[in-house]
Amino acid sequence: MREIGPTAAAEVITRHKVRRITRRRVGAALASASGDDAALLQRFDAEIDRLGAPRETRGTDLDAQVAEFRSRTSDLPVRLMKGLGVRSWYPAGQRRDIGDADLWVPDMDSGLQVASMLRDLGFTYEPGEMPWLKRDMNGTLLGQFRMQHPAPDQVDVDIHIGPYSVRYCGLIEFDRSRENEVWTPLADEDNFCAVIGNAAGDCFIEAKAINDVVLAASRPLDFGYVVATLRQAGLTGFLNTVVDRVQEVCDLRDDQRATLRQLRTDDAPEDVPLAATDDDIRRTDLVTAHTRRVAESMTGDAAAAERIARNAEHAYGSPRSFRLRTSGGQPHRLPDMNPWTCVRLAPQPLIRRIANRHERVPVRGRHTRLAENLELIEVEDGDLLRFRDDVFLPTVDYLFCSKLVVAEPEAGAHEASA
Repeated sequence: MREIGPTAAAEVITRHKVRRITRRRVGAALASASGDDAALLQRFDAEIDRLGAPRETRGTDLDAQVAEFRSRTSDLPVRLMKGLGVRSWYPAGQRRDIGDADLWVPDMDSGLQVASMLRDLGFTYEPGEMPWLKRDMNGTLLGQFRMQHPAPDQVDVDIHIGPYSVRYCGLIEFDRSRENEVWTPLADEDNFCAVIGNAAGDCFIEAKAINDVVLAASRPLDFGYVVATLRQAGLTGFLNTVVDRVQEVCDLRDDQRATLRQLRTDDAPEDVPLAATDDDIRRTDLVTAHTRRVAESMTGDAAAAERIARNAEHAYGSPRSFRLRTSGGQPHRLPDMNPWTCVRLAPQPLIRRIANRHERVPVRGRHTRLAENLELIEVEDGDLLRFRDDVFLPTVDYLFCSKLVVAEPEAGAHEASA
C-alpha cells in the first residue's frame, strides 16, 4: 500500500471482492498503529468504504429479506447458492462479501414461481442482464432470471434454474442437492462446484474464490464427486489452475495441501489471471477452446463442435447492440434451444423505450404453454413470450422486429404444451 497508495490498494481489494474481511483487519491494525501508518490505514479504510458503498447499501438486511422470500414460497425446492451457501464456511467474525442473493431451483416451473413471488414484491428485470432460457441435451428447460428492486436497500436476486450454465455451453449438474430440502444451502460439494463454475465464467480468479477454496479444503467434501462433476462440464483444466494459484499465494497447512491434491487432474491448466483484466482476446480464446471440447463431448460430432465453437468465438469476440428491423425479412421465431443456444428474453417495455416505439397494435396468435405461467405466442410476424402479464421478445442476436415491439397480444387459452 505504501508503494501504490490507499486508493489503488482499495481498488484491488474491491476487484477481488474481499472488502469486509479487509476492513475488519484494518480495524484491528488501527488499534495499535500510530503516526503515518495510522493515517495511511484510515485513508485506505475510507477508500474501501467509498468504493463499496453503492453495492453494500443493497441488501443491508439480507437475512430478513431471504426470510421473507422463504415465507412466501416455503413449499418450493429452493436452495441457497454460492455466497448465501458458502458464507457458513467462514469463521465467526469473518464476513464473506455477497454481491446478490443466488437461489437455485431444479426445474423451470419452480423457478418461475419464485420469479412470480419477486414480481409481487416489486422486483423487475435487470436490463443489463436480461433473463435467458436454454434446453439441455434431454430437451429440459433451464435458465436464469436476474431480478432487481428499485429500493436501494433491497438485494438483487439471481434465480438459477436447472443445470448451472457455464461459459457458452458447459453445464454443471447439482446432483447432490436434488433431495427434498427447501431453503437450505446446496450440498457443500455442489456449492463448491458453483464457486468454481462462477470463476470459470468470469475467466479470472479473485481472492474471494481463493478464500472459498481454502475453506473448502478444511471441510469433509467428497472431492471425487467434485472432480467428476466439473469434468462433465469441461472445467478440470480451470480447476487445476485454481488449485495451482491457491498453492502459490496461500499459506496452507499440510492437510489442506493434501486435500487440494485430490482436485488435481492430468488436464492442462488454463491460462487464467488473478483478478479481472481488459484482455478480451484471452477470454474469447478460453471460451472458444472450452466450447469445442464440451460440444464434441455432448454431440459426438467434431464438425458440429467446430461450428458451435466458431459461434462462441463470434458471441464473445464481437460486441452486440440492439438493432431494429422495420420491414421485410422472415418472421422472428423462437429458435430451437439447446445448451449452446442462449435465448435472451428482452422485456417489451425496455425495447419500446430503446426504439422509441410506444404505440400498441393488438395481435392474435397461437398460445403454447412452455412452463408455469410462461407461454409462447406465435403471431404473424414472429414469436413472443409471456410470463404472467410481462411480454418478452426472444432473441439470440439482439435483432428485433418493429411489429413485435408494438404488438399487444390478446389473452388466449393454451392450445398445446411444449
